[in-house]
Amino acid sequence: MENSELKPIGSLLSKDNNAYYVDVITDETSESEDLLQSTSNTAHTVSWPVVSGSNTFIDCDSDTVVATHVEKYLLNKDGNLWYTYKLTVKVNKSGDYYFTDASNDTYKLSVSFESSKHSLSYNSDNPTIVSVQYVDY
Repeated sequence: MENSELKPIGSLLSKDNNAYYVDVITDETSESEDLLQSTSNTAHTVSWPVVSGSNTFIDCDSDTVVATHVEKYLLNKDGNLWYTYKLTVKVNKSGDYYFTDASNDTYKLSVSFESSKHSLSYNSDNPTIVSVQYVDY
């Protein structure tokens, strides 16, 4: 990633007590966009499967952006020693984001800087992300 710097945040435990890792990737070319004002405490259904061999972000549909503030995402194999999958998101609002995979495990990602890409690395028997929930600080 050009003009990016990895800033490790640390390891956490998921709802099912599985360890996962979060970090922030600052991107100097990124522009902050405050497009939406909604604050949702309801899980929004998505279907984000693992994409192998690609580093291209996928744009979220407008309903997902309005409900969750997630503008784009990338879910791929992490290649990390401890974790198999990595979800990276670009959001337009600070807050807590909860991602639930198809095994029904949930991972929390707290975002303070919406102008950066944020990621979490995790292990799962069924890694497809099936819901996203946004909670305003």
